[in-house]
Parts: sequence; structure tokens; C-alpha cells
Amino acid sequence: MPQTMYKTMKVSLALVLGLSMSFAGFSPANAAYNDINFENDTTLNISDLAINLTVASGSVVESFSVGTGSATFVMGIGSTLTVRSTDFRNLANGIIDTQCAQSYSFVTFNNNSATTTVTITPGTTDICRTSGGGGGGGGGAPAPQPTPTPTPTPTPTPTPTPAPSTTTGSVAATPTAGGTTSFTPSDTGTPSVSVTVPANAVAAETTVTVNTTSLASANISVNVNTAGATATVGQPFSFTASSGGAAVTSFSQPVAVSFSYTDAQVPAGASESDLVVMRFNTASQAWEVLPTTVDPSTNKVTVALTKFSVYVLAVKPTASAPAGGHDNGTLVIDGLTIYLIKNGQRVAFRNPDEYKSYGYNFGQAVVINAVDKGLAIASLAKAMEGTLVLDSRDNRTVFMVGLNGTKRGFTLASVFTGLGYKFGNLPKIDMADYPDGPVIDSATAAHPEGALVLDKNDKRTVWWVLNGTRQGFQSEAVFKTYGFSFDKLVPANDADMALAIGPLVKFRDGTLVLDGYDYYLISDGKKLKFKDSATLTAKGYKVSNAISASLAAYTAGEAIE
Repeated sequence: MPQTMYKTMKVSLALVLGLSMSFAGFSPANAAYNDINFENDTTLNISDLAINLTVASGSVVESFSVGTGSATFVMGIGSTLTVRSTDFRNLANGIIDTQCAQSYSFVTFNNNSATTTVTITPGTTDICRTSGGGGGGGGGAPAPQPTPTPTPTPTPTPTPTPAPSTTTGSVAATPTAGGTTSFTPSDTGTPSVSVTVPANAVAAETTVTVNTTSLASANISVNVNTAGATATVGQPFSFTASSGGAAVTSFSQPVAVSFSYTDAQVPAGASESDLVVMRFNTASQAWEVLPTTVDPSTNKVTVALTKFSVYVLAVKPTASAPAGGHDNGTLVIDGLTIYLIKNGQRVAFRNPDEYKSYGYNFGQAVVINAVDKGLAIASLAKAMEGTLVLDSRDNRTVFMVGLNGTKRGFTLASVFTGLGYKFGNLPKIDMADYPDGPVIDSATAAHPEGALVLDKNDKRTVWWVLNGTRQGFQSEAVFKTYGFSFDKLVPANDADMALAIGPLVKFRDGTLVLDGYDYYLISDGKKLKFKDSATLTAKGYKVSNAISASLAAYTAGEAIE
């Protein structure tokens, strides 16, 4: 029996390169790797029977082959397969019975155990539709009519339980719905706070509580100025969680926290753009600055938390680069090493793959000067948050880079593909010094931090999942300055669409922009105007790297002369 073997396909199938993958929670020997993702309904011709079978979109298998009388599928862990026959044929397979729908017969397989092979051999007759009997030859009694099958009463769809919501600063969050609470302190100088625990963040009902505290009450003797803060916005907050009488110290999904401040609460002389959320690390006995999103238009500061502790909204002015050095946001190259000038210091990139995960290209870097060389090296940059990575230690295990340079594994292949991700063309990075972050175990939870998702409703808007919110881009030009491309988008799910909308994403620091006849550098969110194009090139920048756009909405910073 001649057969056609399909291992790598392009026509109406998602192409996945032949790497054997493993996932957190599974040994490499047991890990599934499904090479073929049927993105559309796909027709298979069974020539001996002159019929077609349809593999339903969303099916995922390791490989399949089509013979003249049957079709064979190899299913790994996490594989799912639905095959239909519009001729209502029996789809014999030796595993499950064929089911009948209104317009086709079908079989559905979900494999969560060892790799298995399914061979489907269609029958020769219609098994779903019946025809009435004819009368006998001349004067026979009428043929009996079949008794109509009663229409089954539809099973009512259960109404989803809404997430509990309170305004007391305490909520009992559930695994299936999460929970939200807000808290307004009695101290008028302290901002109000909102905490949103998403679905799948906790394993059991968990009481989440937020309240104001003091450093003395929290037994903290370290001041925030040790981490560069010049002031706090009101009092610190204590975030705690417990379940069944035991403390909950971490969450499977980031918890979104939003601070709402008034103009009067911002310390005199402070800029809203310098507001940051700081966390006290009890292990190191030090304050840490967290990735923070500030939206001055709504007076909100948002942050995503994976652990609870004492937090405070603080003012931490961004340090400018010294005179003669390149401004914040600039990439500078020193021999074979590239640095990012950030907060008046240098951040070093360790290897090309981590560098390129930020969407940078090597033509953006300018030659380092003496002033730049005098800047302290603040840290080493790991891969960008939201990057999918193949661990180079085994060339099998897939991680997503999470908050604070952590690595997040996937529990199942079906979770990975259910979130819309594909295995092909992943950068290979040694993940040895990336600490473990929360495992990704649900395809229905919001996409992980750093994900790019396409709006479920309008199919046009691109959202960036950041700090527990979904943030849109000011323009396609802004989107592309981060090195993003539209082929990196995955479909948004209901949980993504339930995230609060954050501020619009602006041009990335370090972007060169031509607005009219003037050149600017975006630095710390402001536009810095070059005296002229000669000044731009004297600093090592390239006119060819500038994009044309209006910067009317940007605050002007100091001119570059």
C-alpha cells in the first residue's frame, strides 16, 4: 500500500523545525514534541474509497501518513486530533467509537500519555443517516416508519463565577476566578492601591491583604535612599497572603498592583516620570526598584508582583549621563562588547543572542568615548522579558524569560501551543544563571509578561502585556523601534482582554527621530534635539538610522550640542 509520509509541511500547516523539546515538570525522555500544527482544516484523500477525510484545525500531531485506504497519525504527549467525514463514514480506529454530528461523522483523540499511533480506516457505508423502507410489490402494507428520536434537552451552560471584589483591602481570591481588592488609606498623603489576583495565580482559596505600615512596624531599618530614592509618596504598604492558615509567599501568575496618586501627593520638585515602586527584599535586607509603568495622564503607577513583601511608591530621579558622554538609551561599542547607557551607567550585553532578543541590531551602536568608559558597569543584561528561549545546555528545553531575568517553564506542550506559540527558530541561550520563575501551566490564563497579543475582538490592535496590564503602541513606527515584527503576535485570549489597559507605549529610549527638519534622540522618554546633523554624526550616530515621525506629544529635554 503506497503511502505519503508527512513530517515537515508548509501547505495549510504550521512548520516546526525538528528539535526535540522538553518542558518544566517533565524529563526529556517523556517530553512531547509535536511537529505538525494544523492551523486550518486540511483535506486528506483516501483514494481506494474515493472519499476525503478532514483533519480539523487546531489538531497537533508528531507526524502522519496517508495510504490508499487509511490515514495514520503519530501522537505525542499533548497531541490532539479530530478527523471528520462529510460522507458519514465509520472511522474505524480500534480505540474509540465514531460519533455523528449534523453534517459529518467524527472522532477526537487527546493524548496525555506515551506516544501512540492511531490508524483510521474509513468504512464504505453511511453510519449516521437512515432511509425509510419502500412498499412491497402491489398492495403491500405501508412500510413501518422509524420512531423519531426525541430532541435532547440542551445542558445549560454554567454561568462563570465572577471574581470576588472588595474595597476593604482584603479579598479571598480563588484559583478559577482570582480576586480584586482596593484600599484607600486614611492618611491623605498616601496613594490608594488596587490589587488584582488573576485566575490560576493561586492553588487554593487565598486571602490577600494590603494595608499601610511603617518601617519600624515592619522591622526595617534600611532607608529607601540606599537604593537611590530621594523621597517616598506617603507610607509603605504591607502585602500579605495566606491559605489554610499558612503564608503564601509566591504566585503562579503575576499579581497586578496599581497605585493611584494625586498631584498633591507627589513631593515638591519631583517629576511624575521619576516615580517607581520599591520592594524590600528580606533575604538581602535591601530595597529593590521594580519595573514600573507610570501613566501621568491617569495618575497611576502599575507594577506586576510575583512575591509579597513591603512595598512603597518612591521618587528615584533618573541619573543623566555626564557631560561629554552619550545620553541614556544609547548603545555604545567598545571592541567586541556592546553596552547600553542607562541611568548614567553602563549595562553590558553578554552575547549576541541576548542582545538581539531586545530587537537591537549591531548597526545601532556608536563607538564608545572616554567619558562613557568612565561610567560604572551597573549590571549584565539577560534576555528580554517575554523572549522564548531554547536552553543551549540540552537543546531541548524551552523557557520564557520572565520578570527580573527569571526562566519560566511550560508544564505541557498543549499549554505552549494553546497560548499560540511555535517551536521554530528559537534563540539558543545558556539558562544556567536564570533563576526559576513561576511555571506556566494554563493556556487560558493571561499570556506571560512581555507577550505580544492581537486583540481578540477587532483583530487589529496589538497589545503588549506589561506589569499586569495590556498596553497599546502609539503607532506602528513605535512598535518597530522595539525590534518587534507582526509574526511574533499570538491571539489574545479572554484573560488578556480582561487585563486593565495601561498607558500607550512610546518610542524606545535611544531611538533617532527626524521630526520635520530637526533630529532628536529619545532619552528617558524625552526628546533631545541635536543642534544640527553635523552634531549627530560627530557623536557617532547615523542619519540613516533616524525614522520620520512627529514628536509633538513628547516633552523636550536638554539639547545635544
